[in-house]
Amino acid sequence: MNIIIVETPMELINAIEAANYFNCTDSTLYIHSFYDKNIFFTLLDRFGWRGERYFFLDDAIDWSKPSESYWRQFLRKRRIEKIIRHAGEANYLFIDYVRYHMRHVANNVKHNRLILLDGGTDALRVAAMRFQPMPESYSVKTLRSIIAEKLFGWNINEIPSVTFYSSYDFEIRDGDYLIKNEYELTRAKLMNCAKSTIVYFLGQPLVEDGYVSNDTYLNYIEKFVTEYGHDDIVYVAHPRESSKSLNSYLKSKGITKCSFDYPVEIQMMMSGVFPRAVVSFFSSAIDNCRLIFGGTLDVLSIYINENDLLPGHEHVEDIYRYLKEKQNENFSVISFN
Repeated sequence: MNIIIVETPMELINAIEAANYFNCTDSTLYIHSFYDKNIFFTLLDRFGWRGERYFFLDDAIDWSKPSESYWRQFLRKRRIEKIIRHAGEANYLFIDYVRYHMRHVANNVKHNRLILLDGGTDALRVAAMRFQPMPESYSVKTLRSIIAEKLFGWNINEIPSVTFYSSYDFEIRDGDYLIKNEYELTRAKLMNCAKSTIVYFLGQPLVEDGYVSNDTYLNYIEKFVTEYGHDDIVYVAHPRESSKSLNSYLKSKGITKCSFDYPVEIQMMMSGVFPRAVVSFFSSAIDNCRLIFGGTLDVLSIYINENDLLPGHEHVEDIYRYLKEKQNENFSVISFN
C-alpha cells in the first residue's frame, strides 16, 4: 500500500503529480489541515482521484498563548498518532518534511521509500538542513520531561535516505535523490484558460512570520506601485495576513483586495482565467507559476534587500539566488534602490 499525507491544497497538487509519476494513483490519502475539506475534495474531483481519502481537521497553533497552544499541540499529537495507526505500513510514503509532526510520521510509519513533497520554498531549507548533523542531547530526563515528551513531543530523527519530488533545483546530500516535478497534469488542466489584463500581486505573511517589519513590507509594495502603476492590480491576500495598515494603504491607492480559496496556481485552473502577470516576493507560487505557465504570462519576483530582512532569515538570499538563475523572457527578479 502507498500512503499520502498532505496539509495544504498545493501539497495535494504536488502529491497528485508525484503519485502519477511513481504510478501510485491507488494510494490512500490522509488530509490533515485547517483548510476547508471541500477545497481538497473539489481538487480531487477535478483530477479524477479514485483512491481512498480521509480528512482530519487541524487547529492552527499560536504560541503567544501557551496554555491554549499546549492543549492544541496535545490534540494534534493524538490526531497524528491516529493517522499513523490507521496507515500501518507503506511501500511509498509521500509527505512534506519541514514540520516536526510530519517528521514524526516519517519515523513511525514503516516504509520502503520516503518521497518528500514541496511545502513551498521550505524544500530548499530541508535539503540544506540534511547536510547538518542532528544535535545531541545530553540532558538527564526527568519524569516530568518524559511525560511531556509523550504528550507533546515528536520524533524528528533524520531518515537515512529521502527522495525529493520538487520543482526546485538544489544540492542534495549523498544517499538522497531529487526528481523534478514538471507539473504535467496541472499544466494539462490549464490549456484552455482565457487571458485578462489583471495583475495579481500575491501577498505573503512576511510580517506575521518575522521576515520584515510592517513598514518595510509596505515600502516595497509602494515601490512596485510607483514603478509599475496600480491600474489593474489585484492584491491577493494570504490567509495569515492581518495588517490593518496594509488594508488602509491598498484602499488609499484604489487597489482591489481579494482572497482565494485555492493557491493562485490552482485558482486559475478553477476559474479558467489567466491574469496578465503574477507578482510577489519569494513565494513558492512565483516559481510554480514560472514552471507551470511557461511563456503564457509574466512572472515577477520583488527582491528584498538582505539588509531589510530581520535577523535569522539568511536562507532568503539563497532563494533569490536560485530565482535569479531562472530568469528569462517571462520571468524576472526586480530590484528597487
